[in-house]
Amino acid sequence: MLEAVRQPDAAVELLDELAVTPWPLMAALFTRPGRADLTTSAFVAPTPRPLALLVGAPAVRDLALDPATWAERFGARVAGRPRTPALVIPLRRSEEPVEIAWDRLVEIAETLGADRVAELTGFRLDIDEWRNR
Repeated sequence: MLEAVRQPDAAVELLDELAVTPWPLMAALFTRPGRADLTTSAFVAPTPRPLALLVGAPAVRDLALDPATWAERFGARVAGRPRTPALVIPLRRSEEPVEIAWDRLVEIAETLGADRVAELTGFRLDIDEWRNR
C-alpha cells in the first residue's frame, strides 16, 4: 500500500479496484508533499493536492451521469461493472501544476452541482474555497 501512495498512478488504480464494489458513493484522493523518510516538520503542513475522484455506481445512477460524456469532457475512466458503471477521474498528471487539479475539481463540482452532491452525500462542497487555492 505504501508503494501505491508513492506513485500517483498506482494510487488512482486503487480507485479502479474500489469501483468494483457496489457501495462507494464518492471518494477523493489527495496527496500532500512530504519527506522521503516520512517524518513531519515543525512547520505548517503544505496544502493537500487533488489527485483523483471516484464517482461510484450509485452516484452515477442517482446523478444521471452519462459515462461517455464524462470520459470525453473530463477524461474519466469507466470503472466497476459494465451494467453499473462508476467513474474514476484523474485530476492532474505529475508534470502539471497543482492549480490545474484544483481548477478541474472546481469544474467537476460545478458540473455535478454542489447542492445535488450535498443532497446525495450530506457533504457540502466548498467550491469558493477551492477556487481560491
